[in-house]
Amino acid sequence: MNMYRLHCHNTEELYDFIAQHHLAQYEHIFVQVAANKVDQLELRKMIGLLQRYLPQAQLFGVTYGEHFGFDDKFFICFTVFEKVSVRSVLLSYEEFA
Repeated sequence: MNMYRLHCHNTEELYDFIAQHHLAQYEHIFVQVAANKVDQLELRKMIGLLQRYLPQAQLFGVTYGEHFGFDDKFFICFTVFEKVSVRSVLLSYEEFA
């Protein structure tokens, strides 16, 4: 598993980041997006670019209008998995109480 973090202002910076880190080559990618002080059109452009260049990625979190301490408009976290497996475990309530 690898994580990549990007603070950016626009789709051009996002595209360059995707190309620089060769993210399109990975089959299993989770993406979280935090948008700071942007209008919905800008957010749609970013998500559209992600869908176009990383169609295999799963967008599993978007925070809108959040201030995260930077002047950047977007904070995007990519989590890349080499292999994916799902396992379930039943735990008793007492183990957590």
